[in-house]
Amino acid sequence: MKTIGTVFLAMIALSPLPATDPEVAKLIEKALKTARVSPMMVDLTMTMGNNDKVNNMSMSLSGVMLYKDETHLRMDMSIDITMYNQTINSKMLMVADGKDYWVENKLMNQPVPQVLRADVQKIKELKAGMNMESFQPDSILEALKTQDIRITESKDGMVTLEGTATREFIEKLDPEGKQGGGLSDMAGNKVRAVIHRENTFPLSITVFDGDAPFMTVTLANLRQPSAAEIAEKLKYTPPKGVPVMDAGDMLKQ
Repeated sequence: MKTIGTVFLAMIALSPLPATDPEVAKLIEKALKTARVSPMMVDLTMTMGNNDKVNNMSMSLSGVMLYKDETHLRMDMSIDITMYNQTINSKMLMVADGKDYWVENKLMNQPVPQVLRADVQKIKELKAGMNMESFQPDSILEALKTQDIRITESKDGMVTLEGTATREFIEKLDPEGKQGGGLSDMAGNKVRAVIHRENTFPLSITVFDGDAPFMTVTLANLRQPSAAEIAEKLKYTPPKGVPVMDAGDMLKQ
């Protein structure tokens, strides 16, 4: 699960240099006023292209994220992984209710899902699981604000910004260099963000591998859920008859 979290973090592998373009700074500050919603729900899509020449692997993900805080969150998503020209689909649900951290994963054609449970505080201590805090729109915009980026296009209300990922920022994401997923190769690559000038969303960020897009994350339909909706979404009961695996030992590895 650490690898999944780091791959998602890589979506915002942005340069720590200060933004120097006054128009860019003004645009991001305006967007931040729209994006600072807590608790929040947002639609998320992600694609990861093939920079793995051996396994010829690509991945796409779509889902809905609810974030209240790092121990109260939910991610409901569909994942397609293509390798050797074969595609495997899975449905994954992650719920942290303040006490337990649940992961339910169901592969295509699999009659019964796999269910894992861990102590949510242990997840927090080990920095395991999905780091959805990094997917909050205001976190992404704050990262953009620290870049030396420029406007390359403005059309139909959408503004395109471009900059470069640096080794320093990559090392902050993965200081021990253990996570893989192409992360360590991203320094020096182009980063492109597309943002709606008036409404902020949809907001997307793409990290390039040479001239080709490697990973793109898009956030859309930001909203603030009601207390009743949060309470309902953070409830989880394993399907009847499905064994629950304790993920504690796995997280220690």
